[in-house]
Amino acid sequence: MTFQPFELSSDGTMGIGVEFIKGQNIIVYNLKTKKVKYITNHTWDGVKGYCWTYHPVLSPGGKEIVYYSSCVYNEGTGENSLIVTTLKGTSRVLAGDEKDWYIPNAWLPDGKNIVFLSLRHGSWALWGRSEERRVGKECRSRWSPYH
Repeated sequence: MTFQPFELSSDGTMGIGVEFIKGQNIIVYNLKTKKVKYITNHTWDGVKGYCWTYHPVLSPGGKEIVYYSSCVYNEGTGENSLIVTTLKGTSRVLAGDEKDWYIPNAWLPDGKNIVFLSLRHGSWALWGRSEERRVGKECRSRWSPYH
């Protein structure tokens, strides 16, 4: 298997990366058992289109991964998304736009905030995202330029 990039958890028990054998998928590699778990499951069969995943970054607690996904569908549409997923595979889209690009850079040590590069407003800038504000079960995010 080819993994790129490969990031180790803070406790040294697992690594995350992008696998290029059956598509371009986010994987978790258990260093003790030497088993691979697929977090995403994109196949490049061309039936619906194609999706690529990039830049996985593990949260400080090692329970979530943020990554960038870019999909092109056969009907001519597409989407670029910044996605957070748990190690069990439950995902939520943090941002999505057909024209924007997102590159997750880091989780802040609190595990609640993500810093990422984006082409929002036409030029690359560093942005931050917080999930601190919750209304019932719904999470309302705050986006802001990061300085």
